Amino acid sequence: MMSAVRYSDFLLALTEESHPGADLPRGVFLQMKLGSMMKNYFFIDTEEGLIELRKHLYNEQVKIVGMDLEADYSRHGYGEKLCLIQLYDGKEVYLIDALAVSEEEVCTTLTHKQFIKVFFDAGSDMALVYRLYGIVMYPVIDLHTIAGVLDTNVGGLNSVLSRYLAVQVSETKKKYQKSDWRTRPLPPDAAAYAAGDVRHLIDLYTILIKSIEDRGLVGELANAMERRRFQPDRQSRRSRNLENRLNALSHSQRLLFDRIKAIREGFAMIENRPKEHIICKELLFDIACGRRSVVGVKPPKSIRKDLREAFRSRLVEACEVQQNIRGNYEKVAG
Repeated sequence: MMSAVRYSDFLLALTEESHPGADLPRGVFLQMKLGSMMKNYFFIDTEEGLIELRKHLYNEQVKIVGMDLEADYSRHGYGEKLCLIQLYDGKEVYLIDALAVSEEEVCTTLTHKQFIKVFFDAGSDMALVYRLYGIVMYPVIDLHTIAGVLDTNVGGLNSVLSRYLAVQVSETKKKYQKSDWRTRPLPPDAAAYAAGDVRHLIDLYTILIKSIEDRGLVGELANAMERRRFQPDRQSRRSRNLENRLNALSHSQRLLFDRIKAIREGFAMIENRPKEHIICKELLFDIACGRRSVVGVKPPKSIRKDLREAFRSRLVEACEVQQNIRGNYEKVAG
């Protein structure tokens, strides 16, 4: 079973000046002090622990780390949240509770110039960090891009690990993609998965870069990295499709869409639920375009009865206001 130890406890073991094992080699003493816990990962859930981790990386002259992020994309509650930062320094895995430390310390860690952050397929993580904090993670190397230069049929991390390192990883990604990463304490199986996600990234980086050099593909890699460089103002295909659909609405339809969307936002925040659980996006478009009536809209029964009634009342009110505005406009135009 995967176990966790707070980084503050680990630091205490390193800095104690007098202890029963003072004459023992550091690794042996830590083995005695922490037992099997030190073999797996360290869990950091305080700002002091995160600051000390960065000091530790600096003192150890760590120049490259494997990194990954786990987040809740409005799947289990209201709004996107960065929940966990996984970091591997070549020796140990650190799981950083992004929900427990300040945004300032999270941002400092994600933009720290001392160490290169090696991700696999970093695009969605970089976009999330930019949306949440308005920062661009730096410096970042994306192994997916490097693997794509070597073989256009890249596949996921598991297939790349199998191909280049002969590492077999259990196919559990889909399961944990749907996990509620906000849950604390972090379930042992989820923590084990999160730790395993970064444990091989540095070795994979080393062998991929060697393959690039051996095959004389450094120039191609530079071009590929430039093409895939994260640009904050670049819209995703999903965002472009949504914008096109919104632009196709008439002025009055867009006003109604925005009114209902704002109502949904407020109730989702009150209930701490994903917005799609209150009223889905397709239903928003249907109501705005007149394809559906708000009369038949039923919020989830798990919401309190008084809130359900208030929600329906607000929807009806929004539609009536929009109809009055449209009627007044037609009178003036007539």
